[in-house]
Amino acid sequence: MTRGNHRQEPPPGTTTQPPAAESTTPADVKVWIQKAVEGDVAAFGELYRLYAETIYRYFFYRVKEDSETQDLTAQVFLNAWKAIRRYRPTEIPFLVWLYAIARNQLINYNRKNRVRGNYEGFGETEAEQVADASTGTDPLRAALRQSENEALVRAFERLNEEQQQVIYYRFVENWSHAEVARAMRKSEGAVRQLQLRALESLRRILEKEALEFDFGKTGR
Repeated sequence: MTRGNHRQEPPPGTTTQPPAAESTTPADVKVWIQKAVEGDVAAFGELYRLYAETIYRYFFYRVKEDSETQDLTAQVFLNAWKAIRRYRPTEIPFLVWLYAIARNQLINYNRKNRVRGNYEGFGETEAEQVADASTGTDPLRAALRQSENEALVRAFERLNEEQQQVIYYRFVENWSHAEVARAMRKSEGAVRQLQLRALESLRRILEKEALEFDFGKTGR
């Protein structure tokens, strides 16, 4: 296994299922989520096809080994399926819920590696800090992690997948622009523009509902 500070790019074809069609709409996702909560395996399969690559990249940025990343990704969706009936769409965005499962999986993975003597000090400290930290002062992070703002949850779900990713990485995981750029295979400038567009989209969605939300600390 190649180690060191250099980050490899994930090899092509890293998921066992083809990605969901580009024409997928938020309404489609909402229907799949509801059906999955009701026990529909096919609907959950659509969610897997939509989000598997995203979760894979979350792990690959941290683990770097394709086979282990594949296993971790599969375990996340297995755990998600086992818990899907307890998922409440109005309480937390589905992608954030998946990321929370992935974060816990990463922590467990690093703990096991440390016990085996394979731990290299990358990933666990940061992941555990994220998992254990309070929501802090950032209003967007607090709302998404504490799930107290149903309107924000609905707005977040209406963003496209890349916008959801950049919002999650920046304001929930608290990654730097450089870290997000590596994980999403984009330039830092592209990530900054994507973040601005995502925040503006959230503003517009919330304004349409005549709701106020303080984005003052998030638009940096």
